[in-house]
Amino acid sequence: MNLWIFLTILAAFFLVLFYNKRGVAWGGMTLGVVFGLILAAYFALFGGTGFDWYLVGKAAVIGVLSGCGIEFLFSSLLLVCIDVLFCCRWTGILLVLVLT
Repeated sequence: MNLWIFLTILAAFFLVLFYNKRGVAWGGMTLGVVFGLILAAYFALFGGTGFDWYLVGKAAVIGVLSGCGIEFLFSSLLLVCIDVLFCCRWTGILLVLVLT
């Protein structure tokens, strides 16, 4: 199986997974499509290779996977920070007092 087919299936799975959240994965896809359109237009005008839709698709897949990576990274970092804050008694008490 081609690597890009596998990555496209993985990106589609992540888009379905984050459908209700509409966060970084969908934003990454949007930026990937825009960046891919710009690159494809540049290569079509100055490279002489013609407009390449595969480049747009590859940029969208890279954008989705990058967005999901950022989503997983920050969600796990947030959980670690919350665990660290509430493991320390005084920090947890101060946080509860500040938030109430």
